[in-house]
Amino acid sequence: MITFSMVSMCWWRKNIIMMLLSLELLILSLFSMLVINMDMSTNSSLLIMLVIMISGSTMGLALMISMSHSHKSSNSMYINMLTFDKNNNYIYYINYFNKIITYNYNNNIYYNNNNNVLYM
Repeated sequence: MITFSMVSMCWWRKNIIMMLLSLELLILSLFSMLVINMDMSTNSSLLIMLVIMISGSTMGLALMISMSHSHKSSNSMYINMLTFDKNNNYIYYINYFNKIITYNYNNNIYYNNNNNVLYM
Protein backbone atom coordinates (compact mmCIF):
# COMPACT_ATOMS: atom_id res chain seq x y z
CA MET A 1 0.00 0.00 0.00
CA ILE A 2 2.90 2.35 0.71
CA THR A 3 4.48 1.57 -2.65
CA PHE A 4 1.16 2.08 -4.40
CA SER A 5 0.68 5.50 -2.82
CA MET A 6 4.24 6.59 -3.65
CA VAL A 7 3.88 5.46 -7.27
CA SER A 8 0.51 7.20 -7.58
CA MET A 9 2.01 10.42 -6.17
CA CYS A 10 4.63 10.33 -8.93
CA TRP A 11 2.05 9.33 -11.54
CA TRP A 12 -0.44 12.11 -10.71
CA ARG A 13 2.10 14.91 -10.19
CA LYS A 14 0.41 17.19 -12.75
CA ASN A 15 -2.92 17.11 -10.91
CA ILE A 16 -2.64 18.59 -7.42
CA ILE A 17 -5.82 17.08 -5.98
CA MET A 18 -4.92 13.52 -7.00
CA MET A 19 -1.41 14.04 -5.68
CA LEU A 20 -2.76 15.15 -2.30
CA LEU A 21 -5.12 12.18 -2.16
CA SER A 22 -2.14 9.91 -2.82
CA LEU A 23 -0.29 11.63 0.01
CA GLU A 24 -3.31 11.00 2.24
CA LEU A 25 -3.15 7.30 1.35
CA LEU A 26 0.56 7.29 2.19
CA ILE A 27 -0.07 8.86 5.60
CA LEU A 28 -2.85 6.41 6.41
CA SER A 29 -0.77 3.41 5.34
CA LEU A 30 2.15 4.58 7.49
CA PHE A 31 -0.22 5.01 10.41
CA SER A 32 -1.66 1.53 9.95
CA MET A 33 1.87 0.12 9.86
CA LEU A 34 2.62 1.92 13.15
CA VAL A 35 -0.56 0.54 14.73
CA ILE A 36 0.30 -3.02 13.76
CA ASN A 37 3.89 -2.83 15.02
CA MET A 38 3.30 -1.03 18.35
CA ASP A 39 1.98 -2.28 21.69
CA MET A 40 -1.60 -1.98 22.85
CA SER A 41 -0.64 0.42 25.66
CA THR A 42 0.07 3.31 23.29
CA ASN A 43 -3.26 3.26 21.47
CA SER A 44 -4.43 6.54 23.01
CA SER A 45 -1.37 8.42 21.75
CA LEU A 46 -1.81 6.81 18.33
CA LEU A 47 -5.41 8.02 18.20
CA ILE A 48 -4.32 11.56 19.05
CA MET A 49 -1.67 11.35 16.33
CA LEU A 50 -4.29 10.08 13.87
CA VAL A 51 -6.63 12.97 14.63
CA ILE A 52 -3.86 15.54 14.15
CA MET A 53 -2.65 13.93 10.91
CA ILE A 54 -6.12 13.68 9.40
CA SER A 55 -7.15 17.20 10.41
CA GLY A 56 -3.96 18.68 8.97
CA SER A 57 -4.24 16.78 5.72
CA THR A 58 -7.93 17.60 5.25
CA MET A 59 -7.23 21.27 5.88
CA GLY A 60 -4.44 21.17 3.29
CA LEU A 61 -6.68 19.33 0.85
CA ALA A 62 -9.46 21.88 1.37
CA LEU A 63 -7.02 24.74 0.72
CA MET A 64 -5.74 23.09 -2.46
CA ILE A 65 -9.28 22.44 -3.69
CA SER A 66 -10.22 26.07 -3.08
CA MET A 67 -7.08 27.20 -4.93
CA SER A 68 -7.90 24.94 -7.86
CA HIS A 69 -11.47 26.30 -7.93
CA SER A 70 -10.21 29.88 -7.89
CA HIS A 71 -7.79 29.21 -10.77
CA LYS A 72 -10.42 27.08 -12.57
CA SER A 73 -7.87 24.31 -13.03
CA SER A 74 -6.45 21.50 -10.93
CA ASN A 75 -3.08 21.55 -12.66
CA SER A 76 -0.10 21.88 -10.36
CA MET A 77 1.43 24.55 -12.65
CA TYR A 78 -0.47 27.30 -10.83
CA ILE A 79 0.69 26.04 -7.44
CA ASN A 80 4.31 25.87 -8.60
CA MET A 81 4.13 29.48 -9.77
CA LEU A 82 3.54 30.62 -6.19
CA THR A 83 7.07 29.55 -5.29
CA PHE A 84 10.17 31.48 -6.32
CA ASP A 85 13.16 29.69 -7.82
CA LYS A 86 16.35 31.32 -6.58
CA ASN A 87 18.37 30.04 -9.55
CA ASN A 88 15.95 31.60 -12.01
CA ASN A 89 15.58 35.37 -12.22
CA TYR A 90 12.04 35.20 -13.56
CA ILE A 91 8.82 35.76 -11.66
CA TYR A 92 5.66 34.34 -13.21
CA TYR A 93 2.25 36.00 -13.05
CA ILE A 94 -1.12 35.01 -14.44
CA ASN A 95 -3.30 37.82 -15.70
CA TYR A 96 -7.07 37.86 -16.04
CA PHE A 97 -7.00 36.14 -19.42
CA ASN A 98 -5.07 33.07 -18.08
CA LYS A 99 -1.94 34.11 -19.96
CA ILE A 100 1.36 33.65 -18.21
CA ILE A 101 3.39 36.83 -17.81
CA THR A 102 7.10 36.47 -17.10
CA TYR A 103 9.01 39.32 -15.49
CA ASN A 104 12.75 39.32 -14.91
CA TYR A 105 14.94 41.71 -12.97
CA ASN A 106 16.17 43.57 -16.06
CA ASN A 107 12.69 45.14 -16.37
CA ASN A 108 11.84 43.07 -19.41
CA ILE A 109 8.34 41.63 -19.59
CA TYR A 110 7.53 38.58 -21.68
CA TYR A 111 3.96 37.58 -22.50
CA ASN A 112 3.61 33.87 -23.18
CA ASN A 113 0.61 33.19 -25.41
CA ASN A 114 0.53 29.41 -25.88
CA ASN A 115 3.71 28.96 -27.95
CA ASN A 116 4.22 32.60 -28.97
CA VAL A 117 6.49 34.79 -26.85
CA LEU A 118 6.11 38.56 -27.05
CA TYR A 119 8.93 40.76 -25.74
CA MET A 120 8.30 44.20 -24.27
